[in-house]
Amino acid sequence: MSEENKQPDYYSYIKANEGLRLKKYIDSKGNPTIGIGHLIKKGENLNEITEAKAKQLFNVDIKEKIDYVKNDMDKSLGKGAFDAFPDPVKISLIDLDFRGDYRQSPKAIGLFKEGKYYAAAKELLNNDDYRKSQKEGTGIAPRMERNAQTWVDLGNSEVEGMSYDEAVSERIRLLNEQK
Repeated sequence: MSEENKQPDYYSYIKANEGLRLKKYIDSKGNPTIGIGHLIKKGENLNEITEAKAKQLFNVDIKEKIDYVKNDMDKSLGKGAFDAFPDPVKISLIDLDFRGDYRQSPKAIGLFKEGKYYAAAKELLNNDDYRKSQKEGTGIAPRMERNAQTWVDLGNSEVEGMSYDEAVSERIRLLNEQK
């Protein structure tokens, strides 16, 4: 696979957020789930799976998410818009759809599409699941914060006229100075 066709590492990022569970469980929204956040569909008889099966299910699930988000972004911003985003931003958008936030946060996504990245990040976190997670100490809030941070970094890169990676490095440098 050539470097320009290489996909971001959605698997590692989402697996770190979702975890890997080889036995069926009920997710935070009451849905039967298995593997890496795979929602068990009607007719799927999945009670226990192997790690290989979990990755296979993930690959099917993630393709649908990538296709949806890419088509939505390209429809709004022009062909190739999604592919032009830095990998961490692409990963955040896909992770948001994987968790359900992308389609349930039209205002945040609308602001993102307008290039209002700071406002979009703030709106993304103006969310009942986020507030509940903060209160309960679950992993949803930190996950949403990591995704929102990529949007802030994208905004900083544009405002400061630097690459995305330079904006991230500068943010980290400034945070370290404060310690």
